[in-house]
Amino acid sequence: MSRILDSRILTMLMIGMAIFSIVACSADSEDAPASNADSGVAMSPAEPGADVVLPELISPADYQQVFAQGEQDYFLLDVRTAQEFNDGHIDGAYNISHEQLARRLDELPTDMPIVLYCRSGNRSSVARDVLREAGYTNFHDIQGGVNSWTAQGYTLVR
Repeated sequence: MSRILDSRILTMLMIGMAIFSIVACSADSEDAPASNADSGVAMSPAEPGADVVLPELISPADYQQVFAQGEQDYFLLDVRTAQEFNDGHIDGAYNISHEQLARRLDELPTDMPIVLYCRSGNRSSVARDVLREAGYTNFHDIQGGVNSWTAQGYTLVR
């Protein structure tokens, strides 16, 4: 009986150590980004003509470099209210309020990246969820929205 008990204790200790190792390793990997794309930093193309890999959240400077000044086609979506849009928006933006987005998905392109923004990032986060649930995968959110945009010296148009 004692041998069986010793064998069970040893087995339980081994299982416990294995679980501890798995949990400890996964916690370490969550702290460190798996790649530059996960870190919130835009990666430069390895060679001319290569696609730029961007994370879901991009800075205003990343937007300017890759989209506004780049050669890539994209769709810029302002998910604020019509009044906020009329008060000032990023040049070239199309306006669909985050509250209307799910009903107006047919107005969005499916063949190019969608770059979205709001005032501070809260509503565009909701809009990202709507896009994700609708099956969109190629979208980016200007982190901090118009607040970050203007704080970094970029202008809005009316």
